[in-house]
Amino acid sequence: MKNIIAVAIFLLLTEWSRAQDFVPSDSLADSAQTADTAITLPLPLVKFETENYFLTKAFYPDYHADEHEVWQDIFDVEKRAVPLLELWKIWGDSILRDIEIYSGIPWKEPGLKIHLMKYLPVPGLYEPLAIPIVGIKQGIVIEAPPTGFHQLLELIQCLSGRNLLQLEYPGDTLAAINNHPLLDQGPYRFDIMAMLVALSTAQAIIPPDTLAQITASAAWKRHFPGWGVYKNSFRDKWTLSPTSPLLQYLQNEPYNSGLVALTAPPEDTSVVKTDSAKSSQPSSTSSVGGRLGFFADRQKNGTYKVSAIDSTKLAYACGLRLGDQIRTINGATAATFSAMVGNIIDQLNGDGAYLEISRGGEIKGILIRAR
Repeated sequence: MKNIIAVAIFLLLTEWSRAQDFVPSDSLADSAQTADTAITLPLPLVKFETENYFLTKAFYPDYHADEHEVWQDIFDVEKRAVPLLELWKIWGDSILRDIEIYSGIPWKEPGLKIHLMKYLPVPGLYEPLAIPIVGIKQGIVIEAPPTGFHQLLELIQCLSGRNLLQLEYPGDTLAAINNHPLLDQGPYRFDIMAMLVALSTAQAIIPPDTLAQITASAAWKRHFPGWGVYKNSFRDKWTLSPTSPLLQYLQNEPYNSGLVALTAPPEDTSVVKTDSAKSSQPSSTSSVGGRLGFFADRQKNGTYKVSAIDSTKLAYACGLRLGDQIRTINGATAATFSAMVGNIIDQLNGDGAYLEISRGGEIKGILIRAR
């Protein structure tokens, strides 16, 4: 019996030693700081959710499945997610802590639900937190999702973005920095800020050569169109550390700097004015849009762009933001803004209204329901 215990201890120590080979010396110092701050900075509890029927319907309105098919999809997702969940068991707490350290932004959410989806049209979402396990599906085209460390890095990217969203919490002492242009949603601003935190966090987990292979891959560059801007303008200039987190760089970066100008999105001139949302309507957060608290302008492509939103009301609390383009409500389009609002309100006391939106070039799902 003693021999068995000795062998088990030896194997555990061997695996621990191998893991240390991938941790730079400065990361070991970072880990020491992590341990020192663990008591004062509680981590959110993470739950991986595989029962995502309604969220799937938000992205794929034509998705129809009987109870057997639904459970088969859940089983398939759970089976394929095992390697990722095993990595999370080892590194999960370290990932959450290091994201907080490198961003300089404490976690405010006591819990995080990560939706493991069969399909998503994108490689990951910040809100709701979600990643595809079986495939990245757009129309009839299904792209195989990343696996192994690449999949873990995509998850770290999503969690890093979610950490930056902690700045939106009411009463946050750091809330003023949330107005910085570099935190505007989009592939060349917000995604790059999240990427800075994600890659700094990943360096203590993913071997350097593997990390280099992932970020040099065609899939990575396709999923993150801001990669070139990050590599040329941020990677060597914004070097994050526990003493120089992202928050410090943002605080020191003028709103009219060259980096802000470089990452500015193109002007949108495609707005078509309608009777329900005229240009004279307020753009502030005061007394906007009745119970839901938002107005939206109809676009030429049939979507509705949020032109004003009240941060004290339901739509904002559920995740809708200024500039979001609403594509569908529970899989259906709306002929007018009034009809869209009516459709949402009709669903509030049931399962809620699932909005498919476009934000910063990404497709996201938002659930609006009474709270």
